Amino acid sequence: MVPPSSRRGRFIGPDAPRPGYRRWADHDYAGWGYYLVTFSTEPRRNFLSRIENYRAVLSPCGAALEAAWRKMAEECPQISLREWAVMPDHFHGVVAMAPGSGHPLGWWVRRAKARATRAIHRLPGGAGQVFEENFHDWVSLDAEMFGIFREYTAANPRRWQLRRENAHLLRTVRAAAHPRLAAAAPGRKWDALGDLALLDYPLLLPIVVSRRADAGERARVIAGWCERVRGGAIPVGGFVSPGEKEALRALAALPRARVIRLLPFGLKDWKPHGRQLENLAGSRLLVLSCFPEAVEGCNWENCHFNNAVAAAVAAALPGAGS
Repeated sequence: MVPPSSRRGRFIGPDAPRPGYRRWADHDYAGWGYYLVTFSTEPRRNFLSRIENYRAVLSPCGAALEAAWRKMAEECPQISLREWAVMPDHFHGVVAMAPGSGHPLGWWVRRAKARATRAIHRLPGGAGQVFEENFHDWVSLDAEMFGIFREYTAANPRRWQLRRENAHLLRTVRAAAHPRLAAAAPGRKWDALGDLALLDYPLLLPIVVSRRADAGERARVIAGWCERVRGGAIPVGGFVSPGEKEALRALAALPRARVIRLLPFGLKDWKPHGRQLENLAGSRLLVLSCFPEAVEGCNWENCHFNNAVAAAVAAALPGAGS
């Protein structure tokens, strides 16, 4: 997911890959920072760990990488390491940095990768290039996004196993086809993650809550929706406004509730975490987007259009246009 409370690190300038070069032009990587760091093995070899019972069991190579990662905080008190996940072919680490480390984040990450590479080269079969060049980072701009970084990283082993056990439900479907989608947004290309069969259910309930609605009004509306969902309706909406997020929490907590979520941005960077994984694997969640992958974040125009599409999807009959 790409909410407005985060920014993807990126290289800038013709010689951007040089050591210590800033990855996001408006951010000081040697000052205060909260990050999700990701890098992979070369060429995506599965030798760092194996996933069993939703946990990562480290190989000697994975243990060497974890030791090198921990060493960053031991060498530099300004670096605080939160959650990390040593996956079979890649690594995620959540990092908080304070000023005074003496080097930008990239310097420390490269140091950890180099230390891990030397240790792995000393192991049987550890010759050759170990990791891909460089790394990817997301910069958190608020506490909520930092919490999502941490939850996403902690859930990685579970997501890995669930994806392999439920591949058909945890793999993005490009150009997803369904009569309801064609009727709701003619000419739009849809991407889908989850069980498209949820669209076959006849009773879909559009969820739209104005940002101007007061607490009392929201409570009354949400109570009515909960009653209809208890009766079998499937809520559908973007769940973007504070009232819609409140409704989603109440509706998703109901026994056997199912939800269709329409993203007002591209699906490419939306990553399931927490209960979303179980709901996708259990056919209780369908995530859809009719926006191009390049669209990141939500603006008023996209959200307004998305709300209209949610109403149209709910109004269309399952066999519309067939």
